[in-house]
Amino acid sequence: MERFRTDYIRRRVCAAALACAAWSAVYASAAPPIDEPIVDARPRVADVDVSEISDAVPALSDEFGANGDAIASGQASREKRHDEVYLISTRRLGTLCRPERMADGLQCERLEMDGGRAQWRTAAWRDVLQQLEKPLPKIVYVHGNRVSRGVDRRHGMLVYRRLPERGPDDLPRQYVIWSWPSDRIRGPLKDYRKKAEMTPEVGWQLGWMLRQLPPDAPTALVGYSYGASVVASSLHLMAGGRVGNLRLAPQEQGGDAGEESVEIVDRVPRHFHVALVAAACDADWIGQGAHLGRAPQLVDRMFLLNNRLDPAMRFYHLSTPGRSTRAMGYEGPLGLAMRGRQASQVMALDMTDKVGRSHALEQYLAAAPQLGQFLAHFADRHSQDDNELAASKPTSSSVSQRNMARRQ
Repeated sequence: MERFRTDYIRRRVCAAALACAAWSAVYASAAPPIDEPIVDARPRVADVDVSEISDAVPALSDEFGANGDAIASGQASREKRHDEVYLISTRRLGTLCRPERMADGLQCERLEMDGGRAQWRTAAWRDVLQQLEKPLPKIVYVHGNRVSRGVDRRHGMLVYRRLPERGPDDLPRQYVIWSWPSDRIRGPLKDYRKKAEMTPEVGWQLGWMLRQLPPDAPTALVGYSYGASVVASSLHLMAGGRVGNLRLAPQEQGGDAGEESVEIVDRVPRHFHVALVAAACDADWIGQGAHLGRAPQLVDRMFLLNNRLDPAMRFYHLSTPGRSTRAMGYEGPLGLAMRGRQASQVMALDMTDKVGRSHALEQYLAAAPQLGQFLAHFADRHSQDDNELAASKPTSSSVSQRNMARRQ
């Protein structure tokens, strides 16, 4: 009996060590790391090939410098120069969810031209909000895990530079990088689980900001990895849902976290365009009646990039001991209640063959030009119509509508 107990303990210790090794492998090659390792149908740790995992952010070139600064060169730069680019950070706030503290706690920057080169300059939140109140198309990007201050600019500009050039008659775009405290925490599993716990609060903070935007301004939300969980949480809360004790209400007296104690402007755009890249959240969370089930109520169109070989997606279940859950970014959402015309507005591309064993943002962006087209489609007056966008999908990428219907 004693020998059996010793063998059992030894096996458990080995299993834990292998799990940590797998998470470390996903992080190891990131310099700087882009995002957290996170889901497959229970792959073995031995399936991870460290040599094929790279989450590094490549040095930016051409239009943007190493710090995300833009260099005004070429036609693309001349066109994009008219856009407004902002960074809004909640790093000083942490996970505080009190509306009376938000305005003073947000740290904002604006990308401005200076001698042919764009530089990030500090801006007050109230000044940024005054600009965002203009009825211009808006794109908000939310990064993933292990993105430090300064690197958040680079992540955001990686997505921005994928936007197609605008025509001379198109409206300027307002592009916002939403930055949250995702700096690395010692210990891969501890880091991942801690950040997973933070995403509802970050979603609340994002929702607080989005509710103050003009409802007539087209707005797109882009969430990468953990940023997808933030976006989904934000939509669910704005639609009147709750996540634990968190909720967003126009006017609520009380002192509990997540309950508003001062009145805020409630101008939620009723229809968002939403893009989720390698979504690090449970696949069934936005299903009808699920954890974040109200999120689809505010979605006009949804675009998903999934990858069954992404190590962060394959090992997502390791973040939730005792649960056999799958990441949404593995094969798409489960139980998504979108029927008829609404269901036709969901585009899910399988990037397994094109991206493979990588969780790197740059790899997804390079392999899926449709993302930029999706974001530009609603923002530009003379963007391509629905048929042109659908025709641009590569034949090797599959829309997962059949999978969604089968799983409902």
